[in-house]
Amino acid sequence: EGEEEGLLGRRSGASINRWESEAVAERQRVIADAYFRAGMVEDARRHEQLARDAAPWVEEGVRNYETQEEAAARKQKEEEEERERADKTGALPPPRAPTKVELNFTKGRRSLPARERIETDEEVREREEEDLRNKKRDNPDAHGPSEEQAMWLKQRGDHFYRTRDWQGGEKADKT
Repeated sequence: EGEEEGLLGRRSGASINRWESEAVAERQRVIADAYFRAGMVEDARRHEQLARDAAPWVEEGVRNYETQEEAAARKQKEEEEERERADKTGALPPPRAPTKVELNFTKGRRSLPARERIETDEEVREREEEDLRNKKRDNPDAHGPSEEQAMWLKQRGDHFYRTRDWQGGEKADKT
């Protein structure tokens, strides 16, 4: 009881809040680290246990102190387990014998709906020319798409020159 009061700074059985408990656990871990560095593994383990008892919900910072012999034994055991796992997975079955597989696909339908049919470049050009002819019949001053684009670029270049953006105007005229 006296030890608890000295370590925790409170009477035995007195309630403390969560933050105080975590602070106590951190102090115990600092003490445990000091004992471990000094080679006193048993004392380090005892203080680590006190830290876990003070704040059992804290999982980060939990340490496991081992002597060199215990660490070597643990490492050897882990290596043996790894070798056993490798032996179990290392025995792969032989590859399957090659066989010839024949696949039969249904032939594509030729009568696709118009929305799913893909136009060729030639058909697109013919359609655009037909649209332009219809447009010219309705409006004799109409221009084709390439002519309209050239006019737009010219107007854009002129706008840049008027606003004294020489580089922008030059780029617009060159495109």
